[in-house]
Amino acid sequence: MIKVSGLTKKYYPQDTLSNLKRFFNLGQVASLPPAVHNISFTIAGNQTVGIIGPNGAGKTTTIKMLTGLLRPTSGEILVDQYTPFELNINFKKSLALFRGGYPNLDDGVIVRDQLEDRLNVYQQPVLAKNLYVKHIIRLSQSLSLLDSVPENLSQGQRHLVEFIASILHRPKYIFLDEPMLGLDILAISRFKKVIKYLKMSLNPTIILTSHILQQVVDLSDRIILINHGVIVLDDTPDNIIRQNTFDRQIKLHLVSRQGTTDIPSNTYVKYPWATIKTTKQSLEKDIDSGMKRFQFDDIRITEPSVDQIFTKYYK
Repeated sequence: MIKVSGLTKKYYPQDTLSNLKRFFNLGQVASLPPAVHNISFTIAGNQTVGIIGPNGAGKTTTIKMLTGLLRPTSGEILVDQYTPFELNINFKKSLALFRGGYPNLDDGVIVRDQLEDRLNVYQQPVLAKNLYVKHIIRLSQSLSLLDSVPENLSQGQRHLVEFIASILHRPKYIFLDEPMLGLDILAISRFKKVIKYLKMSLNPTIILTSHILQQVVDLSDRIILINHGVIVLDDTPDNIIRQNTFDRQIKLHLVSRQGTTDIPSNTYVKYPWATIKTTKQSLEKDIDSGMKRFQFDDIRITEPSVDQIFTKYYK
């Protein structure tokens, strides 16, 4: 379990001499506005939680504090019984941190050899006898990549094998910071398969950040939205989407121009499509009205995209 209480992180200007002068003259060191300000939350075991927000909102700072890379200015974090920044050896063994765009394999060394070395460090079975790792390699379709050096792989291929390298030790806590950055559709699909397998096989706690909101919604049991360093929203994806998707569009593929003149103000026609703007409450009435007015052979009902739903919280 992760428990966060009153967590705050302030950064200080780079001009150290100016800061020291201010400290001695005024008794304090000037700071920038808090990157994270007095946030609190609890994450139960086996949850996948998406932490989202605009650039500069405090997401990565929060991840760094949860993993012990940064010491909080104030507040408390407990991951099980451990305080992250103390970097207890058992705490470090229990977590994995994977950050998209930050290579974690060495150039010039065969990928297979690097995986074997890490398995040895974590006292895990060698690759040939490690069913867990072999299954992840199959899911990600990475077997053919193991005998290459990282610099000879494409961005997506390297991304996948580096992700595998970060989770070899069966971590209890998995932190993913922009994990699918720059991946194509096929690589994203393989990446998601691995994450879903991890959820089934390890029952880990997964903390995920990404600017691609649909990925977060697809994978998360819960979403925490941070903006200006504070928590703006904390709920399940289903609840957030259901509470915010009031608008709908009914799209009809017309087979004739019948009914396309003198149309209501909530309807517009770009033949062969007629679009009726409606709401969740008026959906049935407007479908019935469209069926009576138009001749059509296809109907589609759309709701706002995930990006549109979260835009108001980002602002």
